[in-house]
Amino acid sequence: MNPLLSKITVPALRHLEERFPPQFRHRLPVLRKFALSVAGLFALGTVAAVAVAPLAPEFELNPADLQIKLQDLPLPALQAQLAELAQRSNIYVREERVRNGDTIAALLARMQVQDAELTQLLARDPVARSLVQLRAGRTLQLQTDETGRLYWLRYSLPAGDDENADSSKQLSIRRLSGNGALIAELQSLHPEVRTEIRVGVIRNSLFGATDAAGIPDTIANQMAEILSGEIDFHRDLRRGDHFRVVYENRYQPQSGEDLKSGRVLALEFNNGGQRYQAIRFGNDYYNHDGKSLRKTFLRSPMAFTRVTSGFSMRMHPILNTWRAHKGVDYGAPTGTPIRAVADATVEFAGVKGGYGNVVVLRHNGTYSTLYGHMSRFGTGIKPGARVTQSQVIGYVGSTGWATGPHLHYEFLISGVQRNPLKIDLPPAQPLAAHQMDGFRQAFEAMQRKLDLVSPDLLTDRS
Repeated sequence: MNPLLSKITVPALRHLEERFPPQFRHRLPVLRKFALSVAGLFALGTVAAVAVAPLAPEFELNPADLQIKLQDLPLPALQAQLAELAQRSNIYVREERVRNGDTIAALLARMQVQDAELTQLLARDPVARSLVQLRAGRTLQLQTDETGRLYWLRYSLPAGDDENADSSKQLSIRRLSGNGALIAELQSLHPEVRTEIRVGVIRNSLFGATDAAGIPDTIANQMAEILSGEIDFHRDLRRGDHFRVVYENRYQPQSGEDLKSGRVLALEFNNGGQRYQAIRFGNDYYNHDGKSLRKTFLRSPMAFTRVTSGFSMRMHPILNTWRAHKGVDYGAPTGTPIRAVADATVEFAGVKGGYGNVVVLRHNGTYSTLYGHMSRFGTGIKPGARVTQSQVIGYVGSTGWATGPHLHYEFLISGVQRNPLKIDLPPAQPLAAHQMDGFRQAFEAMQRKLDLVSPDLLTDRS
């Protein structure tokens, strides 16, 4: 509103009217109507200046005593401001997550970018060409005008397989303000490591609960791995079980992007009324007594799957006869990774009768394990090769006598098959006495973090 218009208000008129002598106040309605008419001129877009002569104490109403003058005044440069605002309203900032199978051409088309200069830059500039190597799950941000002409683009390049890398690179493409040319630059980004604390309740499955709590799948897999010697996540989960977890999350402040999640730092899981605790200390996980939770043997050779046939007598699906099934079958899609359950030497890797592609691992003079029906073997898996616990030794398939993709797994003690779901697995070594003071301090610090959240916050466990 024009500042002159703001002065013609009801309070201002009343102040003026109070200064009129009583004998002339019968003329006030006329003057009030005139003043409000002047205000109406402003509302209609007419620019005016109103000057009111000071009233003498011995006021006598006379046309010379009240002077109202109208004159044109210059308007503010509204047209230029409106033009700038209109130009800005045609600028669009878009963000898109890279999908599986995306090419840079498909991604830019989905983001409505139509810029021949950008296409030429991607073809000739070696820095810009790194944008061609997209990775699913990462984010591309850019700004264009309404025609699809690019102003700037940002994409965080993958840091490689080292999730603990101190820095990564961001590809930046921007249009220069002078000649309008596009240039590509690489900038070093330094991620921050944040500590996340989450709580969840089991209603259907572990992954359903972690998804509902906003916990990444990589952290859910670690949770199952850490407590795999205490809880059988295939069979023991109950509706209403709950957990609290502290983990690392690598965050890129420059791009606002969450990077690959780090490690679980502390975990508490209530399973059927039994509480299990774990804390990372050094390179291993321990319970509150300092006992290692890493077993010499993993309970399962796959991260998370289902048992389709147990260790028992059964009707053989191909031979149609009752036979002892001296192993455990895990159903999973073809290509699912299979892990070594403990450090070992490869005793056999090849084709063996009904087992199809099979790997036999010798862990020591007493224990060995067998993995059958593989679609293919892991890298470097051949007789005599050394493998470590959790190393991928092959992939689920349906070779040999199999009616569908699954893993046949056997656990042998002194050459005799035993039920891997029920045997007591030997534990790893506990902490030494001189490490206990440092461990207790670390455990208490993590317990305080866990206590910041409570499963009681999730009142609906039905």
